[in-house]
Amino acid sequence: MKNQAYFIEAQNFANERFSGVDGFDNFTDSMNFTDDMNAAGVNMHQYNSKTSEPYEVEVANANLVTTNATVFNSYVNRTAANNGNPVGITVSSATTNVTYNGLLGQTEHKNFECGMIYIEVVSGSTAGLTATMSLTTLDADGESHTRQLRPKKDPRQQQTDVLEFYNTFKINGFTNIVIPIPASTTMRYSFYPSATVDSGRKLGNVHEIKDYKGPKISQAQQITLSQSAAKALGGR
Repeated sequence: MKNQAYFIEAQNFANERFSGVDGFDNFTDSMNFTDDMNAAGVNMHQYNSKTSEPYEVEVANANLVTTNATVFNSYVNRTAANNGNPVGITVSSATTNVTYNGLLGQTEHKNFECGMIYIEVVSGSTAGLTATMSLTTLDADGESHTRQLRPKKDPRQQQTDVLEFYNTFKINGFTNIVIPIPASTTMRYSFYPSATVDSGRKLGNVHEIKDYKGPKISQAQQITLSQSAAKALGGR
């Protein structure tokens, strides 16, 4: 497959994951939509997807060596010293009027499916952009699963301090992400939800699962070519 076709296909897949156009419930792999929803009094307009807005955290490493930071895992870290992190690591919310503890607490009852992480170097080493993250999910019965998240730069990417990483995983109170942060470096992670689930939405007579459209961070740019340039590219 040619590179251009590959990237178009990859972007289309990412957009579908965000928009929920397949109609699937991202948390149970079952259909969201049924023929009798209107009869049941469900407000169908509530299903209209809106553009995803991120849950943002900054992770700072004041140590002189690379140090592992832990993000989320609210059931354990919300009440732990330094939110479960070693000395020298500070995790904070990057969203105005929202504390990191508030974000952790929300994940305990309002789970979300992450569709993309926007990774930024605020200061320090750019090695953090492609650092492998360890994602661990746990159930109260003791069953756990760990997998690696490996961000990669787009070969066409020119910027050195930001990265869009498309990967789908669920965040709840037991989800833990361990990230190695380079020495004397501050990173910002923007977790864009492709879906959220909140049982409180039932009070408004709407479905508890809401899907989101993908964020428009990378904008396509139109290029105007002269007739001679177009012919040259076309091999004429």
